[in-house]
Amino acid sequence: MPNERATPQTVVIDVQLYCDTRSAADSQNIQHTIDYATVADRIVAYAMAAQDYLIETLAQNICTQILEDSRIKAVRLRVSKPEALVNANAVGVEIYRER
Repeated sequence: MPNERATPQTVVIDVQLYCDTRSAADSQNIQHTIDYATVADRIVAYAMAAQDYLIETLAQNICTQILEDSRIKAVRLRVSKPEALVNANAVGVEIYRER
């Protein structure tokens, strides 16, 4: 909708990363795992700057960025808009991408 482009919209992004966690689990060394803060920072930075017209495009582009880390084998990502419809908690899209 045109008015959605004029006013920033609230979106909620949920992400699941699929990666081999055995090394981190065995060693209990944080250096052997994915830095979730870095992933979250990249997601927020992209979402804040994005000019995507569709949440489907936003989801796809975020997944593409996440999969740039070769340790991440797949990602499931949900983008929801909690204020999109009056009679719903949220509307959104969920996608799964793998390398």
